[in-house]
Amino acid sequence: MRKPKPIGPLSSLIPDQKLQLRHWYDSMSYEQIAARIALPPPDGFALDVSVWQLRRYFQRISLDDPAAPPETPSISEIIDQAALCQPGENVFTPATVHLLEKRSFELALAQEAPRKISAVFGLVLKSRNTKVRERLTEVQKQKLALRKEIEQQKQQSSAATRSSLPAPATPIPIPVCTPNP
Repeated sequence: MRKPKPIGPLSSLIPDQKLQLRHWYDSMSYEQIAARIALPPPDGFALDVSVWQLRRYFQRISLDDPAAPPETPSISEIIDQAALCQPGENVFTPATVHLLEKRSFELALAQEAPRKISAVFGLVLKSRNTKVRERLTEVQKQKLALRKEIEQQKQQSSAATRSSLPAPATPIPIPVCTPNP
């Protein structure tokens, strides 16, 4: 996988600055953060960044954030999980599918390579196909159960019809006439 493009001066932040930026993100708007970053140290980082760069930065770290709760899978974990599953097995929760859709949309907006977009969105399509196959299997099972029920009803009705018919009459012998010589 190719290394992501740097996001202006935000790519050169040290870990303490990244942590400070994360705290600001929780309590300030993008415009306020950009103004704060432009301040000289110790109040800011003395960097000139745009709101657009901040949005890209926070979108990128929100997908593979090591500080995220452990129940939130990263994109790389989702892709690994998809690679390890058996064909036809659905491993995606609705939240995971939403995250993959969001990531492929972000890749498209960032004008990333089409292979990246198709790899991520391919997982979404795989999930949809699996769900459709599961529903189709369920419908086929229901159709089979209905066919068996109809066949049993036909057999019961034909047996009831046979038993309600009068027994065939015994044939009466008809005398055969022979000509006299």
